[in-house]
Amino acid sequence: MTEDVEKFPYHLPSRLVDSVLSQRDTLEGSERQIAVMLCKKKASERKSRKFRARESRTFRDPMPEIVIPKIYQYEGTVNELGEDSVLALFGASVPLDSPAKTAIQCSLEMHRDMAAFDQDSGGDESPPPASLRIGISAGPVVVGSIGNDLRVQLRSGGDIVDLASRIAERAEPGTTCVSEGAFTLAAGAFPFEALDQQKSEGEKKSLRVYRVIAPTRRSEFKVFTEDGLTRFVGRQREIGLLLNLFEHAKKGKGQACKIVGEAGAGKSRLLYEFRKFVTNENAAFLEAKCMPYANAIPLYLVSDLLRSRFGIQVAETDSKIRKKVPIVLPFRKLWVGAESAVS
Repeated sequence: MTEDVEKFPYHLPSRLVDSVLSQRDTLEGSERQIAVMLCKKKASERKSRKFRARESRTFRDPMPEIVIPKIYQYEGTVNELGEDSVLALFGASVPLDSPAKTAIQCSLEMHRDMAAFDQDSGGDESPPPASLRIGISAGPVVVGSIGNDLRVQLRSGGDIVDLASRIAERAEPGTTCVSEGAFTLAAGAFPFEALDQQKSEGEKKSLRVYRVIAPTRRSEFKVFTEDGLTRFVGRQREIGLLLNLFEHAKKGKGQACKIVGEAGAGKSRLLYEFRKFVTNENAAFLEAKCMPYANAIPLYLVSDLLRSRFGIQVAETDSKIRKKVPIVLPFRKLWVGAESAVS
């Protein structure tokens, strides 16, 4: 590993370093759609007087323990570090299908982990609990040089970095707010609340900001169904094959089916129509999604399956999750249901 990487204050995953540096020549000078995330740590006023005169570094800092590893987990890169802030880029040095969605998902998990961090660090001798104010912007940029520490110099499009900073200033502690560009790119995956437009001193026009309310398990296909679908035509052969597999599964013979096709070919619509055919059957349908940013997350698919089964939202704390998940018997029922459905 190079000297620059070794001087970086936090551990860089070797897998990420190797991936970026191996294609650095291709990335530099290219135009890319990226998302910029600015995280600002905000300590609450509780117990602030008690700790005002103390050295805060004697206590656990959530930035290196939560924020920075989470950015790397979602294949983002840390571009700037401050005492109470982190600036990250998504999609600049690691290709991502949807940098805006990835950044938002990452931010929601940060809020959840920060809440758990404060619970673990509780007590009279703990520092004031901290929460994050996160601003996310998105747009096209031209990538400049990429350092051995993975920091990126942008040749153009640097205004979206300033935009993320302005948005973070307007976010309430414990929330994520996004720009209009990021909202447009992620509106089908997350619910948002439009905030009142504000104009700061020196700004020529009002800034349109959207707050992420909560994560949702809706797929983009489900969003489209809310507006109605066109008439389903053809695919009788494919539906017949799925129904045949379903009949075998009902008899206790496990089945697996792989549906392959280009984006937009109708894979989700085919499964939607199949489920309508077996609505009255005694079957449980369990869904899990593979996401582009989940490559480095162990057992992500299993985790998503369990979250779907028990209605667990990404930002929920461990205490809330325990209340939703029964301890013993329902897990047996869960897998029996999965075997009888075999989708």
